[in-house]
Amino acid sequence: MKKRILTLLLVGVLAFSLVGCGKQMTLNLAYGDRTGTYSGDMNEAGLPNGQGKFTTTNSDGEEWTYAGEFKNGHFEGEGKTTWKSGQVEIGTYKDDVIVPMKGNEIKSLYTTPENFTVTIDKVEIYEISGAETRIPVLVNEHIKNT
Repeated sequence: MKKRILTLLLVGVLAFSLVGCGKQMTLNLAYGDRTGTYSGDMNEAGLPNGQGKFTTTNSDGEEWTYAGEFKNGHFEGEGKTTWKSGQVEIGTYKDDVIVPMKGNEIKSLYTTPENFTVTIDKVEIYEISGAETRIPVLVNEHIKNT
């Protein structure tokens, strides 16, 4: 019985390692080859395919990570790129590059404050650790873009 459990455990560890858990690889991206660490889903050819995360450095040596959808070793679909400096790009990727938003999509991101209404159903007062200071908390707040 112990041998069987140990065998199942080893098979599970092996299967986990085959899905790309921290595997060092070079991706042939549209803007050049990048060597880094990949973890996530892979296809039969050993390329990132499905959900995953790839960490590498750019030509200036700055570390960055792409996390999102892959298709045959390329960034394809919804994803997020985060640089060590804190810069972030979130959106749809095609052929390894984020797809710029169109004019109408950008316009929908902004609206004037006058176009919003807030409805408050009730306010509850909470006392923190017996202190005399009380904090009002909005409950069932509804914000609507009109």
